[in-house]
Amino acid sequence: MIVSKGRFILNLFSHIIGTTTHKLRVFIYLFIFCIKLLYRGLVHDLSKYSWYESKHYAEIIHLLRGSTYGSVIYRESLRHIKPAIKHHYKRSKHHPEHWENEINDMSLLDFVEMAYDWKAASKRHKNGDTNKSIDVNKKRFNMDETAVTLLKNTIGDKK
Repeated sequence: MIVSKGRFILNLFSHIIGTTTHKLRVFIYLFIFCIKLLYRGLVHDLSKYSWYESKHYAEIIHLLRGSTYGSVIYRESLRHIKPAIKHHYKRSKHHPEHWENEINDMSLLDFVEMAYDWKAASKRHKNGDTNKSIDVNKKRFNMDETAVTLLKNTIGDKK
């Protein structure tokens, strides 16, 4: 069905206004998300500066740097400071352990912060590898392949 020239111009104008309004809304939502994400980066791991957590981490930090993530030595080192770690998880929404259903309860903001936390943490180890950390955490948190692929595509170490 062909429309008149006048109707076509009104439809075109309506389309342009509607698309521009949609585009502006998407921009605003993404801008708000970015601000929230930047705030997360600013306040990330602040509880680790508390005396309660600092005194525990100071005891084992030298052991963690030389260990491989997920290894027996790594897990054994952390076992000695379990109260501080539990304290940290309780105050940090980017850790799956913060949530009753772990990753399944996290928001996208939590998930993104967690992803970059894992990437940064892998750089603390002499033989750190983000992809291997993701594989360890896949088992640890029973992650499905979609989450693993998303993490590797976003933060994984390129081969």
